[in-house]
Amino acid sequence: MVSPAWDQICFYKNPWEQGEAWHSGLLAASQQFFDAIDYGLNLGDSVTDMSNTVFSNYLVAKGAFWSEWARLARLLFDYVQSKAADDPLQGTVADGSALNQYPLRAFVQERIASAILIKHRFPALAIDTSGHYPIFTRLFVDNLETRRALQACDLLKRLYRQHSDVQFLEVYHKIRSTISYRPPYPLG
Repeated sequence: MVSPAWDQICFYKNPWEQGEAWHSGLLAASQQFFDAIDYGLNLGDSVTDMSNTVFSNYLVAKGAFWSEWARLARLLFDYVQSKAADDPLQGTVADGSALNQYPLRAFVQERIASAILIKHRFPALAIDTSGHYPIFTRLFVDNLETRRALQACDLLKRLYRQHSDVQFLEVYHKIRSTISYRPPYPLG
């Protein structure tokens, strides 16, 4: 996996929290889908890092992974088709600006790969782009202090996943709170 959005992967607890910041309603719609197929995943409690987060489908994988991905994609397609016209998954959400409207279901779909990596723990190799890819200045201040704090957040989330020690998650939240962050859309 390789992601140009390394900073968002590091900052947010998981891709559903990141998605909710950009696409209001994504977390609830995604959780509703995974609950409906009995996938056994609590998205709000999930913690991911650069080693198990797929951003915008930037990945290469083996057949077993793709078989599970295709199964879930088919289930999502069938699930969306069964929904009424006024269901959130039939609607659109902004992406980057109010002018750019896309189906909410597309943003649920692009997070299927991360759900698989959380649930099945396929071995994964991620290229760490945090040392040389730019910081997204719409969200963060671009300086060395921010870069180091984001890298620390990713390390702490990885350690939490490996050891299930909540102290790692507590320190992640403390460091995250020190990062100058602007939400993608103005509040108000």
